[in-house]
Amino acid sequence: MNDEEYCRIVKLDTLESCRDYMKVMTDFYFDTIFVTCGKPVHSVNLNDARTWLQMMFSKSVHFARALEGFDYYKGFLHLNRITDHTVLFSLVRDMFESYISFGLIYTLPSTEQQSDLLYYLFAHAGLQERFDNLSEDAQSNNPEWLRDQKQQIDACKQNIYENELYKNNEGVRKVVDNALKSKVNKYRYRFADDNLMVFVPYEQDETLKLLGINSSVFEGIYHYFSLMTHPSAVAIDQFSVAYKNLEEGSIMLASTATRYAISILSLFIREYAKLFPEVQTLFSMLSKSKCHLLSLYGDIVIKDAHRSY
Repeated sequence: MNDEEYCRIVKLDTLESCRDYMKVMTDFYFDTIFVTCGKPVHSVNLNDARTWLQMMFSKSVHFARALEGFDYYKGFLHLNRITDHTVLFSLVRDMFESYISFGLIYTLPSTEQQSDLLYYLFAHAGLQERFDNLSEDAQSNNPEWLRDQKQQIDACKQNIYENELYKNNEGVRKVVDNALKSKVNKYRYRFADDNLMVFVPYEQDETLKLLGINSSVFEGIYHYFSLMTHPSAVAIDQFSVAYKNLEEGSIMLASTATRYAISILSLFIREYAKLFPEVQTLFSMLSKSKCHLLSLYGDIVIKDAHRSY
């Protein structure tokens, strides 16, 4: 990639440059999958971390496809091509939530026992919620599946009960027992001194601070994503005026969504690299320009961006 091509892509001022920048990100994610996902790991939660990477890759590819936009024909009628920013921001919000949860479970904990405990709280939360919301018909028509679900839920609990922190720390045991009974926020904890479990508020800005992100750059961003994707008055108004100047509206909103998507993808792969050092080796083999593109938007929001991946 020459300097002219690099400058064209990094500006993100055209739909083409947005797509090309996303291609750099998805190519690296694709290579990372093959480098890290074919090797054996010693735990279920690390295996799920690799699946998490694959899901982020899928979201990023779908985002890139959505950047292509669509037009529509029916007989002699024709709708001009548009890039729907509400679809883009829905995917970005999903990426953002995935990045936050991944950090809470895998990289903020300082020991494997801490991470394992949060992982099984996270797994239990999802399984229990699905189980609790099954209709009576679904329960009666799927007895074998129901038994399997109960076994998975019980297995999560057993792994929690066998965790050394749970067994040997009364404070941890009390917090975890309450979390297992709770309907929400079962795994949103961090470990302070002496393994004290501290609840992490759902406000995403608080978690960003823990992950070393300059929260002023991302301040209120989750609410912005939600406003752009939910059926809110803001979303409706934004959509109604976005395409009056067709090309300008598509580019402006698509560029904003792409900047956030690239930032989150850059941040996520850094967290993933903490679990799988092979990512750093892969990164070091890239050209200087691609390394810079992969790091740039992540560096902007990291408080101490002294290194790449």
